[in-house]
Amino acid sequence: MLGIIPLIVAGGVMWIVAHQMAPVGREISFLRAILTIAFFGLFDLVSKAFLSSLIGDWRLLFYLIACILVSRSLLRLPWGRSMAAVAIYFVLQAALFFVIGVVAARS
Repeated sequence: MLGIIPLIVAGGVMWIVAHQMAPVGREISFLRAILTIAFFGLFDLVSKAFLSSLIGDWRLLFYLIACILVSRSLLRLPWGRSMAAVAIYFVLQAALFFVIGVVAARS
């Protein structure tokens, strides 16, 4: 139960980003955003398990491309918009991680 809460929060962030990046008139469902984040996590685990020992940190490039392809197919965004949505999502994720770290350090 506790592991599903970050997935729902990350899905909400991805839904907001994808909803803003979607073409006019296209609706993005919240379930698709959560599935997209679940596939992001799956590709991260696969890239760590199989590619880390073979290509080292170059696996992050594979992970980025896989995330763009997943967001393009599941969220039905055009290529450029899916690249922008993934980039914005990762920037927001890093910023939230930093903010939570700063708040936790001050407590």
